[in-house]
Amino acid sequence: MVPGDDRAAAVVEARRLSDRRARSFWDPERFVGRTLSVRFGREQADAFREAVGDARPEALEAIDSFFGPFESVHPAWDCALFYPRGARWTDAFPPPVAFSMQLRFVESEREGEEPSGVFWTRRQPRELVESSWPLELFAGIHAVME
Repeated sequence: MVPGDDRAAAVVEARRLSDRRARSFWDPERFVGRTLSVRFGREQADAFREAVGDARPEALEAIDSFFGPFESVHPAWDCALFYPRGARWTDAFPPPVAFSMQLRFVESEREGEEPSGVFWTRRQPRELVESSWPLELFAGIHAVME
């Protein structure tokens, strides 16, 4: 999705996550990201448009692409979808219990402080929220545990 995203980088990142329940793979054609955009993005397009407003024209272009030919669909990335144990994957993507998508990264100005960002989440689907990946992962896991 960005320069340097290639098979070698994917292998390095996959090794960082050693949990036997996790599955990592590299998708050079971005099939999974496009499928996610079509299946999930189309369902959530109205809420996503409302959350983004006019502030992010590139995000609005991405939303519009969800409804075009598959090869022109903007693939989803920087997102996490959360499913409860036992979720049935009988179709491409079942509805998640929670989701978070980072739309903007904000580097911390203070050493040792976590970077933050602007996220679109299931908790507040019609507005963008300032958050960080650690907070988003906590919220997603919490939603699964409820």
